[in-house]
Amino acid sequence: MLRCVDTFSEIPALFPRGVFELAPWRAYAQAHFGSDASLFEDDMNDCLKTGSYTYERDFLPVLQAVWNHPRLEEMHQSFLAAAKGLSERLVQRFGGLDADLVLYVGLCNGAGWATKLNGRDAVLLGMEKILELGWVSLGDMQGLIYHELGHIYHSQHGCFRQKVGEGPQRLCGSCLLKAPPCISSRSWWETRSFTSRTKTAGRPGAAPILLRSRRTLTRTCLP
Repeated sequence: MLRCVDTFSEIPALFPRGVFELAPWRAYAQAHFGSDASLFEDDMNDCLKTGSYTYERDFLPVLQAVWNHPRLEEMHQSFLAAAKGLSERLVQRFGGLDADLVLYVGLCNGAGWATKLNGRDAVLLGMEKILELGWVSLGDMQGLIYHELGHIYHSQHGCFRQKVGEGPQRLCGSCLLKAPPCISSRSWWETRSFTSRTKTAGRPGAAPILLRSRRTLTRTCLP
C-alpha cells in the first residue's frame, strides 16, 4: 500500500521569525524520519565537501525561498490532486507498491528521491527543489511522482540491483525486457545513479532534467 505523508502544514515551524533555521528543521526531520534523519544532512555535507558549494550561497537561498513563495499553495494543491486515489490506481495497474510518498522540506537533496527510510521504500518530494525548478503544475507533479515510483517498482518487482552485463546489456540492462512496457522504457535508466538512493535534480542549481520524459510517463502509465 502506498502511504502518503503531507508535511505542508509544518512549514511555519521551520521558519522562526520568517527565517529558515537548521535547529527546528532537525527536530522536524527527527519526528518524521527517526534514526534515518541524518541522511539528509549527510547528503548535503557530501556536496559541501567538494568545495563547489557553500551553505550560505547555494543551499540557504533555496530553502529560504520556500517561505511565502508565490507558488507554494499551487504546488501543494498539485500534490494533493496527484496523490488522491494513487494507491488504488497502482493496485489496478501494477498490483500495488508498498512505500511511503512524502512531501517534505529537505536540504536541497532533490526534487524527487527514491530511497529507503526506517526499513521502508520511500519517495521523497523536496518542496524547496520543486519550487526552485518550477515543477508545480499537476502534470509536473504527476510526472515527478511516477518517475520516482518507477524506481520503487523496479526495486520491489524488477531487478533494479542486478549485475551489469556485457555488450548492449551494459547500457540498458536486461530487466528492461521483462518489466511492463510503460515502466521499463524510462523510469529505470533515466536516472543519475543506479543505487538504491536515486534522485532527480538534486544539487543546488541543477537544471530541470527529464521533464519531457516524466510527462510521457504521466500520459502512458497512470492517467
